[in-house]
Amino acid sequence: MPQMKQNRRTVPCYTCGAPFYLSIRDTRFLGTYRRVFCSVDCLVKDVLTPRRNGFFIQQMVENGILKKFEPQPNDNGFVCFSHRLGTHFRSYFEAMVAEVLVLRYGINLIYEPFELLLQIGRRDKVYVPDFFLPDSGVFIEVKGEWLHGSKKKFLSAVQFLGDNGIILIPPYLRKAFSDANKSTGGFDGGAAGIASVCETGLD
Repeated sequence: MPQMKQNRRTVPCYTCGAPFYLSIRDTRFLGTYRRVFCSVDCLVKDVLTPRRNGFFIQQMVENGILKKFEPQPNDNGFVCFSHRLGTHFRSYFEAMVAEVLVLRYGINLIYEPFELLLQIGRRDKVYVPDFFLPDSGVFIEVKGEWLHGSKKKFLSAVQFLGDNGIILIPPYLRKAFSDANKSTGGFDGGAAGIASVCETGLD
């Protein structure tokens, strides 16, 4: 049972079990999602654990539930560019996470490779997870804030894929990723760093 302290709540790290504090705002952001981590290292240990879902993913592809994502030609959402990775991203938070996972931990990841067809209520919705790690078979969603029904889509994806199939990187880990990226010589997510990688559109 999580313990309360003033405006914070104590929760256990999913990987190491150590208790750590989350603000009430962060716990509200997470909602029913409980796969939380006390550090970037603990998150990485979890995402590097191989999943036995390769066959499941192949079945989704064959059944048309999981398709290759093709951005529209007029998609101007890719506003940040990582010079170190040579890739455009939709936010500086995504770019920072990608740089840390690739350059600090040597993780093989693919940005927005698939779109997942989900049934939410009576409607079919398309959901595009941010990253896929082919070596461990897990999706990653980086989320600084929930917009336009994105929380409902994500929780539906968790229900469909299982909490072992998709991992959330929420805003409370932003500072930890910022510090980790600075240690690799990357931008720190501050105003100067954001200005160096975030643009008004594609190059």
